[in-house]
Amino acid sequence: MIIRRYAVFVLAAAVLALFAAACSNDDSGGPAAPEELTTCISVSAGENHTLAVDSDGRLWAWGHNRYGQLGDGTWEDSNVPVPVGHDTDWKSVSAGNHFSVAVKHNGTLWAWGINNKGQLGTGLPVGCNAPVQVGNDGDWKAVSAGASFVAALKDDGSLWTWGDNSMGQLGDGTLVDVYAPHRVGGEKDWAEVSAGSTHCVAVKKDGSLWAWGDSRLGQLGEGLSAVPRATPVRIGGENDWVHVSAGWGHTLAIRKDGSLWAWGDNSHGQIGDGTTAARPSPVMVSPASWKGISAGYQFSVGILHDGSLWAWGDNSYGQLADGTKTQSVEPVREVSGSPWSFASAGRQHAIAIRNDGTAWVWGANWYGQLGDGTMTDSPVPLGLTF
Repeated sequence: MIIRRYAVFVLAAAVLALFAAACSNDDSGGPAAPEELTTCISVSAGENHTLAVDSDGRLWAWGHNRYGQLGDGTWEDSNVPVPVGHDTDWKSVSAGNHFSVAVKHNGTLWAWGINNKGQLGTGLPVGCNAPVQVGNDGDWKAVSAGASFVAALKDDGSLWTWGDNSMGQLGDGTLVDVYAPHRVGGEKDWAEVSAGSTHCVAVKKDGSLWAWGDSRLGQLGEGLSAVPRATPVRIGGENDWVHVSAGWGHTLAIRKDGSLWAWGDNSHGQIGDGTTAARPSPVMVSPASWKGISAGYQFSVGILHDGSLWAWGDNSYGQLADGTKTQSVEPVREVSGSPWSFASAGRQHAIAIRNDGTAWVWGANWYGQLGDGTMTDSPVPLGLTF
């Protein structure tokens, strides 16, 4: 947080006293008292911007804002969190490439930022720098922003997509972009969905795993293919998948026994199996008990059931949070050793929530996406106050 110094000159002592009382952040009389870190209920790291919903239901954003992806009504980057409107009923957020989507507690869906591919779902290719409601429905359950498309679930278990469809990532059987939410198939048994760069993965309520879109790097888990999968295809015959995360060119997944699996691009060790060999089909990374995962650009993060946070892959900007900038082809533990509940990996940075609800960031900071008031990368987690 940036603390500004104010030089105030007044003639009347009474006016001075009143002014000083109103400006509690003035540090001219000595160091300001340390502020408590902000507690959050939802966070998301995008390409070069970050989103968070605090425990009061307020929405905050920071980082790159050339396309209005911060939603604060400006086009200016910010290296500190800025409020997105004044509403206090936000539930969850997801940051894509230059755009953002979010769900409120009343089930309405909102979006803002770039809209060149229809990723805002408003029906027109017009971007905006403040949240706009997507349709009128109030039954949205979860939303995931990919590079330039969105996948979302409704309360009834139906799956919806919109935006860029150049690689079949909308799953509707075509390669045509769509500018408003449209339903994928007629099923109502989808449990979880994750949008990556140009592919999508999902789990059904029966535990089966499905994928569609780009498969040039093996990110669908069914081998390498130059031809996109424009409709969902089942991956394997298992019915014990519980969580999935689609990255830029690789995919992570957790099975019911807690084991971690990965496939796709492995050029920087982001699969985590100790190699840099491409993995066009699922391989087990770790038999340990994992509870959360997030696939970034060329790195991955995961949380074990004991609350420890691990990361692997590219570490050029400190995105592994292990205090170094050394790549790792196997999971390495985050340096603080603190217990964590949730993590989100972006392009070259990440944000996570500790068990106490506080939000922490690390990695690249070119546009201020760490929100710490600087433009300096950090290989260790930094606590946020806003």
